[in-house]
Amino acid sequence: AEAAAEAAAEALAAANAAKAEGNTFVGKGEYQAAVGAYTRALELNPTLISAQNNRSQAYLKLGTPDALGLAMADADAVLAVEPDNTKALYRRAYAALELSKRPAAEAQLLEGCIRDLERVLALTPTNKAAQKSLAAARSLKSSPVKAKKRETLEPASTPPAPASAASPLQVGVPVSPATPASASAAKKRESAAEVNERVRVAMKKALDRSPSQRAVIPPPPNTLYEFERSWRGLKGDLDATAAYFTQFKLKHFKRVIRDSTDLEVFSSIFDAAREKMEPAAAVTALGYIAKTEAFGMVKMMFSPADVDKVREIIARGEAVGGDLQKTVKKCKAAYL
Repeated sequence: AEAAAEAAAEALAAANAAKAEGNTFVGKGEYQAAVGAYTRALELNPTLISAQNNRSQAYLKLGTPDALGLAMADADAVLAVEPDNTKALYRRAYAALELSKRPAAEAQLLEGCIRDLERVLALTPTNKAAQKSLAAARSLKSSPVKAKKRETLEPASTPPAPASAASPLQVGVPVSPATPASASAAKKRESAAEVNERVRVAMKKALDRSPSQRAVIPPPPNTLYEFERSWRGLKGDLDATAAYFTQFKLKHFKRVIRDSTDLEVFSSIFDAAREKMEPAAAVTALGYIAKTEAFGMVKMMFSPADVDKVREIIARGEAVGGDLQKTVKKCKAAYL
């Protein structure tokens, strides 16, 4: 009996490790590898419902008709155990909605999608992602013509445009200094000049390297295509990515955050914010993202690894104190 219990404990630990590996793959945008890791976790522990729910998400991101069907099957398995699991309900509905846009899709598929979304809203009435998806599903049902596919980011075809040396760099709403010197300083918001200085510090970290290592930091984007091109050019360079996103105001995030935005974009922002940004800049960026229209939808697709990154960023912001706490509290309510 003791040997059996020890073997069971080892299997459980291995299953949790495989699930954690799957979470890491999702954070990197490697969804097929994530599916494999979650599958290993379920082979070791078939009752690990969280791994099945996460695998449903990974299948959704693969996006092929077969993968969407498998996403629904995993969500079905989760809901058989936890009927009110809102993530599983939403993922099953989302997969059904995408499949319903294809030729010869069965009407029952869309009906099931609508029922699931209505259930999500009964459980979480303010869920903007579910509200938007439900409106899309009802529109698709009433329209004789299939709805258009969701907008996707254009593939990059040219290198990022260089930043103009003459353009001043600014970020959005001023926030409190990262390390207030006194109680009165803690309550004082940064001036525009101080905000710009914080941006220049981020830029210096990215540019204070040898010319062969130096990345060109593009200006904030005016279009979705500009963003896609610039982001891909900086991908993998955390210093440059941090400098790039530190420039963003709320209006810039609103231009580029869509319900079709690749989750890898969020992972790169969270990595840069956690590793390279000052706490005030990092928390401010989280706050801006949470104010975008598509946030409710994309948040439901965040991997556990990304949620852990956000939790660390918020914890760093809490340690700062001062006026930043207003934004910290809003971020905690929005993300956690």
